[in-house]
Amino acid sequence: MKKSVGPSPRMTLNQAIEEVYKGRQGRRIKRESAVLLPLIEEDGSLSLLYEVRSYQLSSQPGEVCFPGGRMEGHESSQETAVRETCEELLIKPEAIEVIGGMDSFELGNGAIVWPYIGKIKGSYSYSQDEVDHLFKVPLTWLCANIPQQYKLTQQTIPDPHFPIERLPGGKDYQWLEKTRDVYMYLFQDEVIWGLTANITHAFIESIKAITF
Repeated sequence: MKKSVGPSPRMTLNQAIEEVYKGRQGRRIKRESAVLLPLIEEDGSLSLLYEVRSYQLSSQPGEVCFPGGRMEGHESSQETAVRETCEELLIKPEAIEVIGGMDSFELGNGAIVWPYIGKIKGSYSYSQDEVDHLFKVPLTWLCANIPQQYKLTQQTIPDPHFPIERLPGGKDYQWLEKTRDVYMYLFQDEVIWGLTANITHAFIESIKAITF
């Protein structure tokens, strides 16, 4: 007589913990992106190339940025920076001479951005699906002009139905606030601010320290 097979017995809590976590190493799950600071050399002078995001994009339309985007699959941050730059400036990887990388930046939402410095060789254009237009800023101008500096404070605003009366202090509970420095460069009609300006400022300060 064939033995009937019923449903497998449920694991105990101890077994479940062992099954899920036995020998497991935690991994970072923050979103990671990479950008390239494109250097353009003309007549012996260097400039940084900036993009203005297409006004048709759903995220940050019209904002000034560097070419870049989210890391995909198992690619490195440098590979991401090169791939995204090629897609946005319509060039091949051979047209980019990557010099090196800067320290990472962490956004307010916890996302990580890895900036790289690279020279663009030859001609370039841009993808109209992602970019409205490009503009260049001479490094000499960036070195000579200190950006405006402001502070932004992020506050916690609980949902109207949040049971705040259950917290110590009730409605007077002291929520944590996060304040960060934000830089702004005003170049001709362009406004470079936020992460792009912060990366620019860090880059310029690093080279000013040994050139001036």
